[in-house]
Amino acid sequence: MAFWRRSALWLLLPVAATGQQGETTLRTETRVVQVEVTVTDGHGSPVEGLTRADFTLLDNGKPRAIPIFSVTRGAAATATPAPQPRGVFSNRNSNGAQTPDGPPVHSTIILLDSMNGWFENFVWARKGVIGLLDKLPADEQVAIYALVTGKGLVIVQGYTTDHAVILKNLANYTPPGMQPAPVGPPPPALRVPRTETEFFMRQGSEAIRSSFKALAERLANVPGRKSLFWVTQGFPQTVLRDTAWDNTLGALNEANIAVSPVDSNGLGGPPRRWGRGSTDMMREVAERTGGLAYFNRNDLDGAMAKGIGDARSGYTLAFYLDDAERDNRFHQVQVRVGRPHVTVFHRRGYFAGDDPRLLPGGKSVELESALLRPVDSTDIGMEAKALIIGGNAPDFLNVDLRLETRTIALKAKDGKWTGAIEQSVLETDERGKQLARVGETKSFEVTPANRSRFDTEGIGWPLRIELLKGAVKVTVIVLDRESGHIGSLTFPLAQVRRGAGK
Repeated sequence: MAFWRRSALWLLLPVAATGQQGETTLRTETRVVQVEVTVTDGHGSPVEGLTRADFTLLDNGKPRAIPIFSVTRGAAATATPAPQPRGVFSNRNSNGAQTPDGPPVHSTIILLDSMNGWFENFVWARKGVIGLLDKLPADEQVAIYALVTGKGLVIVQGYTTDHAVILKNLANYTPPGMQPAPVGPPPPALRVPRTETEFFMRQGSEAIRSSFKALAERLANVPGRKSLFWVTQGFPQTVLRDTAWDNTLGALNEANIAVSPVDSNGLGGPPRRWGRGSTDMMREVAERTGGLAYFNRNDLDGAMAKGIGDARSGYTLAFYLDDAERDNRFHQVQVRVGRPHVTVFHRRGYFAGDDPRLLPGGKSVELESALLRPVDSTDIGMEAKALIIGGNAPDFLNVDLRLETRTIALKAKDGKWTGAIEQSVLETDERGKQLARVGETKSFEVTPANRSRFDTEGIGWPLRIELLKGAVKVTVIVLDRESGHIGSLTFPLAQVRRGAGK
């Protein structure tokens, strides 16, 4: 198991905002509600050239001003990294960090549903995703998951732009427990009772709902619009009438995730595993999350390529939510465009409470969300020098980590300031699977006498991490226990210098 040495905090810091020596200025967090919008014409092509004046944003039916407006035209999911000295890594200006008035970061997840369909459907879906890889821009970040009987949500490939790695890990992947499609109707003696079919259908629909809920919780902290392509046979629309589904679809909206169901049956596929009504369900899920349903077509790769391409071109509308407006209720959002014959896709609402990214509660969820990010988290600024020490197995990664003072909040106490930083270190293989995860929490205190030094030098946290066999990436995640802010810094081991030593 990976372990650390030399992991003591050697520099501490004061509150993020201060007045005179020994005085604390409280920091106010502003809630910004973002609505990413895709507009298509009658041919399904993205409409460009729209301005702020072309949009009307309705919040529970009432018009809202749009103080924040930006345009994305085929933007990459990540920005070009800023050059760093050799051996130095930073999460500042190197990973597409998003600001409220900047272009949104876009990321794509493909979910292959092996529970709500037959073996033939999965083979067809896998073939479609493989064909998709040749149609994607080289910089498109993609993660692939599978819904597997008895296991739930399984990672096939974590976020990567290396399409060759995706192909290698996907080409021969087949989930266990899949059934082949029936050939013709079974004889009466072998027919499954309707109650049994209903039970397994409910089981399959609940598994996908739970997966959606987990993704919504973890991706809520990831900025920008997220596209989730759910490749499935689906299930009857009546399942969506459950209150749990209403809550889950609301959570997807709050997390800014557009679900686009893709029918794995194509044209003339096998009988629907759970019977009729699945295409109506696909339409409803897409409509309620701002996605688009794809069915009655055999080019799954073309459908998903178009959806991803459309999502890379769009508009961001955003507004500030005052404290008095935070009624802890779900608000419906409508976006209208002053152009004829256009279709508008966007999230259908938001929860008018505190910004979930800033809540100190649910810290385990916030840490888990870092695993699903296509880019590093930047609420806490991080910089590090890294070196692999080898020669005698196992190798070690030495990291001299520094945290920015202005991104950490402290609590005033007895003329001093206290804080706590929770840290996790993850080692992952090329699929994105966790090989090891260890963590610790450090509490610290800052006095007026040494605050000036801490302001300029920040927090230093040296680490020594044992590298496990198969590890290709190490990610360090830190959480400020006072504010709930999170930061992460990734070290691709192929890019880290090697040296001799102990």
